[in-house]
Amino acid sequence: MYLTSLFEVLPSASHSGRCPRGRDSPRNYKKECEEGDLNMQSPAPEQEHESPRAETPSTVTEVDMDLDGYQTALEDVLTWLLSAEDTFQEQDEISDDVEEVKDQFATHEAFMMELTAHQSSVGSVLQAGNQLITQGTLSDEEEFEIQEQMTLLNARWEALRVESMDRQSRLHDVLMELQKKQLQQLSAWLTLAEERIQKMETCPLEDDLKSLQKLLEDHKSLQNDLEAEQVKVNSLTHMVVIVDENSGESTTAVLEDQLQKLGERWTAVCRWTEERWSRLQEINMLWQELLEEQCLLKAWLTEKERL
Repeated sequence: MYLTSLFEVLPSASHSGRCPRGRDSPRNYKKECEEGDLNMQSPAPEQEHESPRAETPSTVTEVDMDLDGYQTALEDVLTWLLSAEDTFQEQDEISDDVEEVKDQFATHEAFMMELTAHQSSVGSVLQAGNQLITQGTLSDEEEFEIQEQMTLLNARWEALRVESMDRQSRLHDVLMELQKKQLQQLSAWLTLAEERIQKMETCPLEDDLKSLQKLLEDHKSLQNDLEAEQVKVNSLTHMVVIVDENSGESTTAVLEDQLQKLGERWTAVCRWTEERWSRLQEINMLWQELLEEQCLLKAWLTEKERL
C-alpha cells in the first residue's frame, strides 16, 4: 500500500518583491487551493523522474541588479516557462482505467516537483524587476517595459500554477473514486466466493467416482476465478492516497482497516481453496487406487473361475 502524507508547497509568485516561501508543513488541501499555494505529493522513494527540459534558470541576486543581468535571467525563466507550458498541454486526458490514472498521477507529480524546483527563479526575477524600478535609474520606457514583462511573467506563472493544481486535484479525485470502486468490487466478489464455499462445504460426497469428478470440476472453476481476481488484488496492493492534516489520520486508518479486512477474507478464501484441493486430490488418488484394486480383483476372480 502506498500512502503519501507529505506535500510540497509552491507559492504564488507575485511582483510585490516578496520572496517565495520554501516548504511548509502539510495543511488542508482545500485551504491551500484557496490561499493560492500549490500542493504536490512527494514521489515514492523507488521512483525517479527525469525531466528533459532545461536546468533551473539562473537567478538575479541583490549584488547583480543591472538591467542586463535582469534581462538574461528573465529570458532563462521565460524559456523554461514556455517548455513547462508545452509539457502541461501535452498531457493526456484523465483516463478511466485505474492503472493508467496511477501513471498519469506519477507523471504529473514529477511535473509539480519541477515547478517547485523553479519557483525561486521566477520569484527572483520578479523581485529583481521591482528593485530595478525602485532604484530610480531607469528611463520611463525601460521602467514601463519591465513592468509589462513582470505582469506577463506573473500571469503566465499563475495560470500554469492554478491549472497544475486543478489537474492534480482532478487526478486524485478520479484515482480515489476508481480505487474505491475496486475495493467495493473485491468485497462483492469475496461475498459471492464465500457463498460458493459454503455451498461446496455442505455438498455431500456421494459414494461414486462421478460425484467426485463433479466436485473437482467445481473446485477448478473456483480456482480459475481466484486466479483472474488476483490481477485486481495485485493492483490494490499499490494504492495511492493523498492525506492532509485534518483528515489524514482518520482517512488512513479507515483505509487500512478496510484493506486489512479484505486481505483477511481474501487469504481465508485462498487457504480454503488450497486445502480443499489437496483433500479432493487425496480422495481422487484413493479412488484411483480402489479402481485399480477392483480391476486386479476382477482379473484374479476371472482367472480362478476358469480353473
